[in-house]
Amino acid sequence: MDQPTATAPTSAAIGPRAMSNLRLRLTRGHIVVAASSLFLLPNALMAPGLKLLPGLLVLVGCLGALLTIVNEVRSCRTGFLAERVDPAIIALCSLAALVLCVLGGQGHFVFANYDWLTRDAVLADLVRRGFPAFYDHHGSEFLLRAPIGMYMLPAAVGRGLGLHAAHLALLAQNAAILALILSLLASMAPGRKTIFLAVFATFSGVEILGNLLKWGLSPQIATQAWPLHAHQHLTAWNPFFQYTNHVAQIFWVPNHAFPGWWLAALSILHIRREIRSEVLVVAFAWSLLWSPLTMAGALPIVGYLVLRHDGRELLRPRLMIGCGAALCFLPIVAYLAADGGSVPHFWPFLYDGFWSLYVLFILIQIPQAAVVASYWRRLDPPSRTLSMLAIGVLLAIPFYRLGANNDFAMRASIMPLALLAFVFASIVAQLRLSDGGRQVAAVVVILVLGCLTPALEIQRALILKPFAISDCNLLTTWSLLEPDHWFANYLARSDRTPAWLVRRDGAAPAMTIEDRSCWPDHPFENLPMTAWGDAENW
Repeated sequence: MDQPTATAPTSAAIGPRAMSNLRLRLTRGHIVVAASSLFLLPNALMAPGLKLLPGLLVLVGCLGALLTIVNEVRSCRTGFLAERVDPAIIALCSLAALVLCVLGGQGHFVFANYDWLTRDAVLADLVRRGFPAFYDHHGSEFLLRAPIGMYMLPAAVGRGLGLHAAHLALLAQNAAILALILSLLASMAPGRKTIFLAVFATFSGVEILGNLLKWGLSPQIATQAWPLHAHQHLTAWNPFFQYTNHVAQIFWVPNHAFPGWWLAALSILHIRREIRSEVLVVAFAWSLLWSPLTMAGALPIVGYLVLRHDGRELLRPRLMIGCGAALCFLPIVAYLAADGGSVPHFWPFLYDGFWSLYVLFILIQIPQAAVVASYWRRLDPPSRTLSMLAIGVLLAIPFYRLGANNDFAMRASIMPLALLAFVFASIVAQLRLSDGGRQVAAVVVILVLGCLTPALEIQRALILKPFAISDCNLLTTWSLLEPDHWFANYLARSDRTPAWLVRRDGAAPAMTIEDRSCWPDHPFENLPMTAWGDAENW
């Protein structure tokens, strides 16, 4: 099957000789290796904090995964991965990635959203103490048990250069990852690249309709929440389920979003026969340290693609080697699963009122599925398969709830949403007025209404003043933010952690709650956290 080639205007800002050299040196295969290395490296940096055998096993897995990726790219002497990257695409995606990461609060150049208060504490603890990090609360010892993939490389920088350098390293790392992801996706997408990138980056449901419905049913809420204010989070219109729009994912949860988006990009390459199944297998394994819940949503898609392609050749040598490398990451799985029973979970469909909320949620969150269906005959077979997989998983996710804020729905939906966004954005990038007035009008309505959600996220970043980076530890942060809800997603009892897993020799003393102020210049420092989103406080 022929693959679309990237076409974009030559950037006048890049000289002819520089552009020629860049075209000779940088291929799409290099993008795959570079992004994969950034996701893989945190696993290797975590290994020294594990005991000898599990630590060596993880290092072997990292080496095997890296060799799998490099060999796969080197074997592609022709085809999509061997083609040179357009410098204009790299430049555009790099600029977009840097702007989005800065607007998301990374580096604290602009206002950082609520979730960054906790993430700043995690980064500060890893800079101060390294991994593993321990805490003492009411005489019990706890281990920092969380998806720490995003923090390990910046923390390593910070241990040598300080906390502010760690935050700059975090910004550089995430901007580089996002730029590489967008560049690869744009290169694979047909049609106008700028339009594709704009639609993909702002991909969102029409949550404004959900909020209008909620406000109409409850006049008391309407008087408090309208007109829209800067802290309005339209994605949270439904208190039971949430599929987070792409801008909010970058602003609030890049550690969960980026591995899901990268696995989506690799899945597109795989279904187009550009990479083999072993790449998907090892990428899934190393991404667990970044976001196990995102990988939960990716598992059925990756599993189907691997079995679809290699169901009759599961004993193929390279695939077996890839599976062996993936199994070496089992100590990471054991770490993430430690004391996991303390996280609340249940089946929402067993409760009254589920089905009416479910149907309404699906209609508002993924109206793009209807557009994909209307253009079904124009889609190539790979796009049809990806669309069916993505929509099928998105329809199934709300039936299970995990975490106090239903983290499962928010995170497990990331990869299928990215696949749906890729197909939808590709359709929009090729849209013409001759396609029919009704179809074009439907797409325009979805785009306009959907853009309100990311627009409010950007507005908040621009109008609220930034606040200084905090070096408070995680326990102190928890005691100030949510003392009534235990940080089960971040802390595990040491006595419930496998004795063979984490090193204790040479570990820094356990951290405790400190009597101090963490954010003296925060816009909402004088309000309880539960009152931050109330319009009456603006």
